[in-house]
Amino acid sequence: MAFFPQLSTGAISQFPLQRRQLFRVIANRLSDGSEIRSLDPYGARLGLALGFDGLSDAEMETLEEFFIEQEGRRGSFGFLDPGLNLLRWSEDFERSVWTAGPLLSQTTGQADPWGGQRGTAFVNTAIAPQAIVQAIDAPGSYTYCFSIWMRSPTSSLVTLLASSGGYTQTEECRPTAAWKRFHMRVSLPSSASSIGFGWEMGAGAAVEAVGAQVDAQPSPAAYRRSTSRHGVHTSVRFAMDSLARTTHGPNDHSTTVSLITRAF
Repeated sequence: MAFFPQLSTGAISQFPLQRRQLFRVIANRLSDGSEIRSLDPYGARLGLALGFDGLSDAEMETLEEFFIEQEGRRGSFGFLDPGLNLLRWSEDFERSVWTAGPLLSQTTGQADPWGGQRGTAFVNTAIAPQAIVQAIDAPGSYTYCFSIWMRSPTSSLVTLLASSGGYTQTEECRPTAAWKRFHMRVSLPSSASSIGFGWEMGAGAAVEAVGAQVDAQPSPAAYRRSTSRHGVHTSVRFAMDSLARTTHGPNDHSTTVSLITRAF
């Protein structure tokens, strides 16, 4: 599947970014003239307006070529939403979307950095490293940022990791007793259509974690809690018949892109 291209900065979009939720209501008019209205649960749509400014010649040409390849409104493609967490269940690591080592124990209901009880305590009970990873259906070659809040009473060593198409990127961190958000910029030379994010703990390591997030950009965005819904849209279309550009000079172009997809 083709995905909406990233800019040379590694970001998907610039500001301003406009999001609009569209809902559809079904109305049945009865013989006496009265109406029965109900919300169509399958008719909700998400509209996005992406404004781009200061684009280089190469970036503008890439957008135009992508628009032509999709034949305007006709084709569908993937889009990594800059306003949503790309991971599902960012605070519930027992969900099936997370693949954890068999001897990595989890205890939920722990304190979190925001004064709640949404944290999870992890203990590696094995004599070998254990990892927990979530894979998303997104290009392995894009630039991402994986981030997560962690703390450890024993200052255990933790290895953040990302893997796709046989390539793996890692970065070591050592959480202390205070909560801290760790992050890793990810850029892999992978041509695969999926990429996994997570972390690995050594034998006997004990860590508390919460708030895992992946952004399709080089640096972490503000944390956005996710459940079953995430920011990887797989059936997006252009909501426009033509892609207009304004050229201010060499390597200085601006345009606006309108997209639409199912909201749920």
